[in-house]
Amino acid sequence: MKRHLTLALLLAIGFITSAAPLKNIPARITQPDGKVIDCFASGDEFYNYLHDANGFTIVRAENGYYCYATKDDKGKVVASPFIVGSVDPASVGLKPYTKISKEEYYARRQAREQNYRKPQVRNGKELNHGLYNNLVVFIRFAGDTYHNTSFPTVEAMFNDTDYNANSLHNYYHHASYNQIDMWSYFYPEPDGEVILSYEDIYPKQYYQPYNSVSNPIGYLEEDRVEREFSLLERAIAYIEDMVPEDIDFDYNDDGLVDNVVFVCKGETGAWNSLLWPHRWWIFDRTVMLHDLQVYDFNLQLEQGGYFNVSTLCHEMFHSLGAPDLYHYDDIANLTPVGPWDLMAGTTEPPQQTSAYMKYKYGNWIEDFPVLNTADPASFDIHELESVSWEGGRRNGYIIPIGFDPNQFFFIEYRDRNDLFDRKLPGSGILIYLIDTSFCGNAGWDGNENLDEVYLFRPGGTPTEVGNIDHANFSEGSKRTSFNVGTDPYPFAHNQPYSFYDWPVQITDISATGDRMSFAFRAYGGEGSAPGPNNFVTHVNSPAHQVELSWESDPYAGYYNVYRDGMYIAEVTDTTFVYPYTEIDNGFHIFSVLSVDAGLMHVYSAESKTWVILGDYETIDVTIDCDSPQGTIGGELEVSFNDPKMRA
Repeated sequence: MKRHLTLALLLAIGFITSAAPLKNIPARITQPDGKVIDCFASGDEFYNYLHDANGFTIVRAENGYYCYATKDDKGKVVASPFIVGSVDPASVGLKPYTKISKEEYYARRQAREQNYRKPQVRNGKELNHGLYNNLVVFIRFAGDTYHNTSFPTVEAMFNDTDYNANSLHNYYHHASYNQIDMWSYFYPEPDGEVILSYEDIYPKQYYQPYNSVSNPIGYLEEDRVEREFSLLERAIAYIEDMVPEDIDFDYNDDGLVDNVVFVCKGETGAWNSLLWPHRWWIFDRTVMLHDLQVYDFNLQLEQGGYFNVSTLCHEMFHSLGAPDLYHYDDIANLTPVGPWDLMAGTTEPPQQTSAYMKYKYGNWIEDFPVLNTADPASFDIHELESVSWEGGRRNGYIIPIGFDPNQFFFIEYRDRNDLFDRKLPGSGILIYLIDTSFCGNAGWDGNENLDEVYLFRPGGTPTEVGNIDHANFSEGSKRTSFNVGTDPYPFAHNQPYSFYDWPVQITDISATGDRMSFAFRAYGGEGSAPGPNNFVTHVNSPAHQVELSWESDPYAGYYNVYRDGMYIAEVTDTTFVYPYTEIDNGFHIFSVLSVDAGLMHVYSAESKTWVILGDYETIDVTIDCDSPQGTIGGELEVSFNDPKMRA
């Protein structure tokens, strides 16, 4: 398979968004009366907020005091009358995690992103390969002393080359399979262990939100762009003569500095929107460093738990072209990837990104084998090396989804013993739904905008979050199969298939180790073994049970029985009795699936049945399904012998 032929659709990269999602970062705030409050900060560059240990949001009122948050009659987050610590917020009717709406959040992203300028053509150079020089500029505010962190500490975060080091350089050395060589240069140059910096003409409060009492020199939202970009412009002008002209900060020859990280003195509170770590681009003016324009940049704060290798790596992958893989509200919006990917949420040290993301956005993997779903007779064992395996071989498989060329299942192996995956919830095979119609997951609305990358996990369905921490398949996790009868089960966006008509059957997933293996069997299409014929459901009211029967399937070693898509039992006979005591009154779908040596045939008989509970002499509802595809044949006949039921 050639990448530019078979997977050409993957290269249609759409608009790239960026943010570093942070959760429960310890923060300390001070009330006007001097009382100090320890709390937490969470969010990303588009919306971040303070909250207590129980999730109750904290905002600053006009009088300068921090209060618990509520919403006004227009849905806007505002300060309640209750000062933090004065009451139990739940006892006065306040709700935890009071945040802006999804609509407002996405409006903020769109407003930030509308000025994005796409890079120029890369003049024949291969994307994200070779030497990549990163510019780091230190800033302090008027009246500040130098940075508190020592220069060797910061330099190690960026450039440590030790094989086991947690550094930006080492992360991308491993992530790219040694195809990108990333080095950072620091200005002003340090004085021994002391970080020297550009001192701005304004104090830090000038770059924090306006408050008539506590910060009258702060900015209003309409002032933000001018204040932030002018700060960065002054810093670049200050260090320009210090930067040698022979350092190539434009590896792709597009006339732009590839990446700039501005590291500001001190720490931030969640209410300081401008000073929250973020990536942006200077779009309202032309700022030059020698003959290159400074455009893309990352802004970081030196202290407070935000300035770490994980955040640097997350933001750098944005600069290299990758989108975010998280939703604004992960709990409500069906966490798509969770802790398994750098672009969904960071750990320290940073976790790897998936092999698919390395392929599409990193350009560090040439192609993936595509498993054959057209031959139902095929049964093959496939091996996987972990995503971080340095050779970059056998690190992913694609299973096409026939009805949509933009969607496919993707299989990889993640090993918690690997250097940058040691904070993962576990080791094992991960199975994804990939939809290249979308770029990342940040625009998800559950309707027209869906996820590019979704990770299957126990309990996860199109409407249920499930347990994302247990997404790993292995012998050790006791999840060794993936098919229509397992949890999780395969599904896709806007699927026309019924629940049972999926051409995917993965079994025999091995134990974790240097490599993992799995068995793949295609089923469905011409020549596939049919499911059981003449499947009949009979509601036997006097006996208080539903009686199922079907013809023997010569391919089946046993049968799985389902009610409303839920597994009921495994049987070797061709009959099954289901008691009323385990079913609710009303409409139900019963089905049976043939199983041969652990490999499920695609076609299952299906019967749709009304079950009416009660003590009556005879209530028979029978539907006969002759089609192996599960279509309903014949007519529905319902008779009521009890006079009370005839009406």
